[in-house]
Amino acid sequence: MTAPPTTEPAVTPDPLRESQISRTTRNLTAVAISTILANGLHFVWITILARLIGAETFGLWSKITAFVGIASALPEFSSNLIVLRDVAQRPKDAGKYLSATLVMQPLLGLVAAIGLIIVSLILPNDSETRILLAIASLSLIIDSLGTMGHNQLLAIEQMTLMSVITVVHKVALVALALLAVLGGAGLVGVYVVTIGAGLFRAALYWWALRRHGIRPQWPVTREMITYMFRSSWPIGLSILLQVTYRYINSLIVATVLGNTENGYFGAAFTIVFGIIELSSSTVLVALSPLMSRLASSQRDQLRALVDNFAFLTIALALPLGVGISLLAGKLSALLFPGFLGTAAILEIMIWQGVFAMVGDIYSQALVVQDKQNVVFLIRVGGIVSNLALNALLLPYFESARGAALASLGAQIVMVGWMLVDYRPDSAAIQRFGGRLIRVLVAGVGMSAVIILLQNANLFVAGLIGVAVYGAAILILRAFAPEHWQLAANVARAVPGIGPTLGRLITRLA
Repeated sequence: MTAPPTTEPAVTPDPLRESQISRTTRNLTAVAISTILANGLHFVWITILARLIGAETFGLWSKITAFVGIASALPEFSSNLIVLRDVAQRPKDAGKYLSATLVMQPLLGLVAAIGLIIVSLILPNDSETRILLAIASLSLIIDSLGTMGHNQLLAIEQMTLMSVITVVHKVALVALALLAVLGGAGLVGVYVVTIGAGLFRAALYWWALRRHGIRPQWPVTREMITYMFRSSWPIGLSILLQVTYRYINSLIVATVLGNTENGYFGAAFTIVFGIIELSSSTVLVALSPLMSRLASSQRDQLRALVDNFAFLTIALALPLGVGISLLAGKLSALLFPGFLGTAAILEIMIWQGVFAMVGDIYSQALVVQDKQNVVFLIRVGGIVSNLALNALLLPYFESARGAALASLGAQIVMVGWMLVDYRPDSAAIQRFGGRLIRVLVAGVGMSAVIILLQNANLFVAGLIGVAVYGAAILILRAFAPEHWQLAANVARAVPGIGPTLGRLITRLA
């Protein structure tokens, strides 16, 4: 008698897992879109502002932005990370954390604002700078009221609503600031509008919190405040060093060489860090959860991911460095007309951006392996190197080019230190060495083409140069299969065109 045919049991989909995947994908897409829109709008606004106010006033704006940027690390002092972690795990305690941050962050914002005013009085600033800095410092207090709401929504995975608020706030800020400048209010108007837009942002976030039933729970205990400080200060101090490193050169240039030279430096800074924020930072955020999971149990796979991602970053950042450095004159004239000294600074500073993209990968790898103390020491070393190089190079060049070279040198020191601590094994060096040489050869070919087309249109020269670089990468077989696979996976995370772009890259492999 023939046995009845057997069939494989049907696999029942796990609705909970599918719901989680769907929610995570939706959240990541919302954050990516809002980040690109907000950063892109901010970049456009800065280029417009620079044209309207001129190099000297833009240099003053850059100086005040640097002061406020460094001080902005104090109000949160990384307590946002504690809120994200704890509220995500225990949503019922959201009100306790909200009341704690409501006590801590505005108070720390007030301390930061007073500190800025004291610093402005100590340093050799004129009355205009001191008045503007005093007005701008008020935003540190106002912004903390919105930031605590932002972190709460992020913790409860309301990222779509959070993203909408982010974009709405940025649109309102830029529109009102533009009207203020066009109306003759100058930088005073810009900072007053910034404070008003900050209040608007805070109101939107607190409305959203009430909508989701999150309200402060009183009283706040001393134990809660102590816990928040104790948990956040090590990371907060590291972040303070990071933002200090980012902005310190602007303060040095403004103090030593004046606001006009700092205006040229600020324009180059805007281009370089705009590129980093719109490209490398977004991708790194998307890969951070995977890196964290691998760090807990699969260190070998983490090392392979970091090596491949670092190589891919070099391959993608190299044409940016080559193209922008060789076309710096045309690019700066397009974005910042009249800023005569920007091109000479940009052609150096873009390479600092290239090294920064690579360094961010190894920095993240160290953090997920619980080596924050190493990252802290590296950032201290970066600031010390930067100050020492500025002391040598600024008097020699008598221009902000010295600060750009100092920033590049300090970035190389930090990346080198990270590589020493990371200790790439000999097999990885052998595996990537030959392919890295092929990438560099492709970069040389791109350089030659752009030099030949130096009298052509900016976009024509750039597009042809990138096409030559891409063709050389394919002809020389610079990428291994795992590099194509990683590039395709990263491309799929791009909102809208991601799947199509991923399929295209897979075909190229």
